[in-house]
Amino acid sequence: QALLCLILYFKTRGCHSDEFLMEQFSKLPNHLLSDKDCMLQAIHLHAKSALQWINLDLMQDDDIVQACLQAMGPAALEYIPDETQIEHPDWVAQAIRSDTGDSADHGNDQIGNEDVDNSASNNSLLNLAALRQQREFEEPINIWSMYNWIHEELFLHREVALAWVSRGGDYLHDEFDLSLEEDAELFLLIARHNWCDFMFASESKLLSNKEFMTLAVTQNGYVLREGRRGLSTDFDLALIAFAQKVDLVDHFEWTLVESSDYAFLTDFAAHVRKRLVEHQSFIQFLIGIEKGEAGEIAFLKDHLVISCDLDLLKIGKETTNALSQHIASYIGVPTGSDLKLLRQASTNLANYGF
Repeated sequence: QALLCLILYFKTRGCHSDEFLMEQFSKLPNHLLSDKDCMLQAIHLHAKSALQWINLDLMQDDDIVQACLQAMGPAALEYIPDETQIEHPDWVAQAIRSDTGDSADHGNDQIGNEDVDNSASNNSLLNLAALRQQREFEEPINIWSMYNWIHEELFLHREVALAWVSRGGDYLHDEFDLSLEEDAELFLLIARHNWCDFMFASESKLLSNKEFMTLAVTQNGYVLREGRRGLSTDFDLALIAFAQKVDLVDHFEWTLVESSDYAFLTDFAAHVRKRLVEHQSFIQFLIGIEKGEAGEIAFLKDHLVISCDLDLLKIGKETTNALSQHIASYIGVPTGSDLKLLRQASTNLANYGF
């Protein structure tokens, strides 16, 4: 136990290399390597070394594993035995998702303090060591290094697959269960983190489902092209996508006038402008342009109308606003968020001459 405290002291003071510390860990007696409390301290001290010498029975303990994840993040997967991974797939999913960025930032603030009391307790040294430990794993883990640390059977587990794609991992055809092709949650994560693999979603269950495609396009407008049964050219979906992505036109074959993509873009652009004209016409109606009077126009968050020359609507600012919104909704005039989407889509299309 005294040797463990000495190694701790060396680590907090940065007196020796990692190789030296690993050598000292190897000298710890076996009963300490099997002692949960001692190994929890050792993991906070220098997790890499501790996990090389720890009694593997302790790797079945939730507290030990949680300490490893806190200290090392996804890198802890390298040291969790296959048997433990298979028995606890939830730990694997947690490890894949784990991140030590916030802890590392906090540690950077604390470690720079040189006025540490030499008589500090072991607990104080332990806390400082844990903070310094976080810095060692501040760099992001390469996704394919993580892949090599995970037992291949684990990718059949849905939670592990969800965690994997949430970190930007590819859709693993050979490892994932076939049923995941119809998993909406999985492919919404893929749309967000790795949209190029969105094409592997089930055509009948997902890519042909407008409700699902609306959610997916909201996550990432680039997946619009993967829609099936007319959804790739659906104006409702296209509006969300083109308002979101300024360069979405580049994902279409629009340079040839004879192409179907060019025809779609032309028709969609005309639809967007038509809807904007409808909104403008509605504005003109409310301010009495048709009577040849100037009227006064005002906006409130893209919703029109606080005063006009139509006597029936001139009944106060709030009531006039409410009535104008009801009228617009009844006749299908775009307002609010729909109007914002139309304006942004129109701008993005105009940048390419549409």
